[in-house]
Amino acid sequence: MKKHALLFLTSCLLLSFAGCSEKKPDAADDPITIEAPAESADTDGSEAQPEKGSVDTAQASEDQGKQAEQPEVSDGLSLYAPVLNETCNLIYNGFHEDDRFEYVSSGVMDMANMVEKDELLNILGYNIEDINNDGIPELMIGTIPDEKDEVSGTGEILGGYTMIGDDIVKFLEGWARSSYQWLGGNRFYYFGSGGAAYSAFGTFHLDPGKSELTCEDFYFTDTEGDNFDVIIPYHNTTGQWDTEVSQKSDMNEEELWKLCDDMRAGCMEMEMTPLKSYPFP
Repeated sequence: MKKHALLFLTSCLLLSFAGCSEKKPDAADDPITIEAPAESADTDGSEAQPEKGSVDTAQASEDQGKQAEQPEVSDGLSLYAPVLNETCNLIYNGFHEDDRFEYVSSGVMDMANMVEKDELLNILGYNIEDINNDGIPELMIGTIPDEKDEVSGTGEILGGYTMIGDDIVKFLEGWARSSYQWLGGNRFYYFGSGGAAYSAFGTFHLDPGKSELTCEDFYFTDTEGDNFDVIIPYHNTTGQWDTEVSQKSDMNEEELWKLCDDMRAGCMEMEMTPLKSYPFP
């Protein structure tokens, strides 16, 4: 108690001196009254602790305020219901002469012609996530690899969709001879074939807010005129299968296919929900 009183007295004296320096001239000095501090209920001299939960409550209110400022996550199933409904309608009900498809990819159509409905609903799936971090989720439709089948690899992406404004846009379309696989994030590996002498492979990515894939590297082979015995590799960064906008590569055939294998080695399996689980109306 004496220690507390001494500290309080010292503080009051300092305040009084500071106050005197700020007083106007000729102002009357008020007497300084020193009062002993009221005794605390705690007798061990410890400081009073804040009420339990008061700090946590304040922090929680601050966190809630921050969360309220963040935009709500779009409902991907609602956004892409037209695509998923059209795809499932094809699988469940088959082709009809007057059918007009706006969203279904060529790869899905091919499989619907060759694979039975029950099997197709298990091996085709969809994934909805924001792969390019622009706040808008993308829809991927692709094959689900069989873990027992080493040939199926990581699965193929048959259709990729994004939103531009209120419109659904298809930015990727794959089929048997022109296929895409996922490299993680917003990147894709491409492989295509136009016959024994004509093959192509490369990498692409989807930039934020864009409706088309951007090419990173694209390699393809072509013949030397009509001589099918001489295969020439070409390279460009436009993604065009066109010798006029490409440069001849110095790689030999062995080096070219090693590069192809190295690119393909980075492919990953994208987690898919089987179409049989989609709530088709």
